Amino acid sequence: MPASCSEVFRDSEMLEIHPDLKIEPLSIEISEDCWEVIDFRGTVRARLNRKKAETDHWSDLVPPPDPSLELDFYPDGTEATGLSAWDQFFPARQEAAAFKKSAVT
Repeated sequence: MPASCSEVFRDSEMLEIHPDLKIEPLSIEISEDCWEVIDFRGTVRARLNRKKAETDHWSDLVPPPDPSLELDFYPDGTEATGLSAWDQFFPARQEAAAFKKSAVT
């Protein structure tokens, strides 16, 4: 057991890298509304949406949501796995930032 959280479990099988994995170059394309991480084949591997979220205002008693992260990963290059950043059960308090899985549209 490590003495502190900063130490790494060097014997952990979860941290072993499979020999078939290869390091491949990535590039970042930045626009005003979106940042994309693209592999050397031109496949989008991650997308960060920077657009202001649309909200449906229904009451002045509830404050608007805080700014949040909208980030999707594409591990297979086609299907998005992102962060469900608006998982709130209490106004003005973020309860979770769980992964979500959704089809690419």
